Amino acid sequence: MPNLKVLFFDLETAPLLAHIWSPYDDYVTHDRLLRPGFILTWSAQWRDSSKIVTGCVTGDEARNQDDRRIVIELAALIRQADIIVAHNVDKFDLPVFNTRLLAHRQEPLGPVKTIDTLKLAKRAFRLPYNKLDYLADFLFGDKKIKTDFQLWKNCYAGDEKALARMLRYNRKDVVLLARIFEELIPYVKNLPRMAALTNTHQCPTCGSCNLKARGFHHTPTASYDRFKCDDCDRYCRFRSALRVRPILAGL
Repeated sequence: MPNLKVLFFDLETAPLLAHIWSPYDDYVTHDRLLRPGFILTWSAQWRDSSKIVTGCVTGDEARNQDDRRIVIELAALIRQADIIVAHNVDKFDLPVFNTRLLAHRQEPLGPVKTIDTLKLAKRAFRLPYNKLDYLADFLFGDKKIKTDFQLWKNCYAGDEKALARMLRYNRKDVVLLARIFEELIPYVKNLPRMAALTNTHQCPTCGSCNLKARGFHHTPTASYDRFKCDDCDRYCRFRSALRVRPILAGL
């Protein structure tokens, strides 16, 4: 049986446009909001592939704030995935994308399983920062492409060169995301099974058969053989051939 299809992706969005009374104004009422944000670019990569797939608005589409074409393209890709992975996907990428689907009255994505690498980092470690840029630097000495707000302003105005630069920035983020995810998975708990298991022992995270026995795991009702995957370093367990033994007193 094949591994589940895992899709890494990242969005870059245009800022909102609004009238404000003061640079210290923390709240903009809806009547002062001129234009909502929209998606400038997206990049995605399947877990079992090195190819990066992208979408980017044209200059005219940016000037017209029309991301409909690239939203439809990414929606078709996400619908093929069993699991989607992004940094802050649950609070940013997925809600933003659903908002753009609604804006264009497109078909909803339907049930989608997410893995949020920001949540993984916060839950399993105590790092000084949990941003993608810091994780990449901490884990393998790499960094996001440097940008400033002028790039977003130029993209908003439909500058084709700026949009091309934004897409390169976006692509690099997905490359970093995929590498960070592989580094984190041996250490985090409660990941969904990302391999459809056969009758043979197979790592539920990466699908590898390169497993080494690491003793047993016992519960009050059952015993399990414990293994470590040589490919992703994650531990897993399978129902043991040993006779199930009572552990609680009196059983």
